[in-house]
Amino acid sequence: MRFFRQFQKKYNLSDRELWSVILLHLFIIIILGLGNTLPQLLKPTAIKLGIIEEITISPQLLALQKEWEKDSLFTFNPNKANALQLHQLGFKKKSIQHLLNFRKKGYHFRLKKDLLKIAEIDSLHFQKIYTYIDLPESFPKRNPKFKAKPKMAKAYSPPKKLNINLNTADKLILSKIYGIGPKRAEQILKYRKLLGGYVEKEQLAEVYALEGETEVLKNCYQACFITPHFQPETISINQDDFKKLVRHPYLEYEEVKVICNYRREFPIENSSHLKKILSCSDRKIQKLAPYLNFD
Repeated sequence: MRFFRQFQKKYNLSDRELWSVILLHLFIIIILGLGNTLPQLLKPTAIKLGIIEEITISPQLLALQKEWEKDSLFTFNPNKANALQLHQLGFKKKSIQHLLNFRKKGYHFRLKKDLLKIAEIDSLHFQKIYTYIDLPESFPKRNPKFKAKPKMAKAYSPPKKLNINLNTADKLILSKIYGIGPKRAEQILKYRKLLGGYVEKEQLAEVYALEGETEVLKNCYQACFITPHFQPETISINQDDFKKLVRHPYLEYEEVKVICNYRREFPIENSSHLKKILSCSDRKIQKLAPYLNFD
């Protein structure tokens, strides 16, 4: 206020003129404070008065805009999509490689959430492509309202004891095990081929279709056997190419790269030598050992 009094005295203004100057300053400050907000507040009134015209966007333009916003996304099945399609969907090179390796080993994605765990994609990308994944969100639950009709009780007869050679049995024989249908039998055979043969029955727990199926696995252990001194098909650590090595379920993509780079200079002599090169656990080497050939 003192400033305005000095201003009044300097320019010889009356009190009324002074207050006019003060109000003008306040008005300017308010206008500057509102900035871009004022035009938006006044826009509806201006449209009603006919000062400006309302701009409308055609439905065709809106539809085109929505197409642009999709950012080239499209519906895809992670069990069938190729590397180029995955790249177009925004997958990183490392994620694409993980996904393709997972499929090469005979596995497949069953639910949408499987993609987040196995392909190693970040959560933001997963949310972006979630609606485009051609997989169910969860397994369907049985409707409790519809109960199966009670069956007539049959005379109990103990199941016949099976004696199945796990490394020679075909799909039909494996399907005789209680809880193993044609699809699970096929998965057991696929994993047997990838491994080069089962060296212990407990490897059945690694079959994708049997993971966590305690009762079914128990039936398999009771029904199957492995012949003593069975020799599985081996892989040559020093001779086999990259593609053959990476196909084995116990070798990861990055580990095979380390092996191939190292053997260019020096041969890998034995399991202990391989353990040092890969910096892996004793358990992993124990699982790999029956399948390794160092010639």
